[in-house]
Amino acid sequence: MVSRVVVTDVRDVVAGTLLALESDTAIGEAFNMVGPVPVAYTAAARLIADNTDRPYIDVKMPFYWGPHVSNEKARSMLGYKPQYSFDRMVETALAFKRGDTIDQIPN
Repeated sequence: MVSRVVVTDVRDVVAGTLLALESDTAIGEAFNMVGPVPVAYTAAARLIADNTDRPYIDVKMPFYWGPHVSNEKARSMLGYKPQYSFDRMVETALAFKRGDTIDQIPN
């Protein structure tokens, strides 16, 4: 079994929070505002290694560890449509590092 991680981009969290604030059916509810799809740890590590000077090391873990969360409730009740996959988050981070204009406000 491949260990996966669910990541969330702040842009999706803001969009989902605005949907919840504008929805009467969201009152008293809790939602997972997570990204569109989980990403395998190995794919995430390779993507980062391929685009930076960080090394990639293949390690076999003797157990499975991964979160089990779903954004289905937010999708069905609020119309939540996360747009930012892990790949897009890395692209944004690399663009910021290069000094490119990005669609987030840097601190």
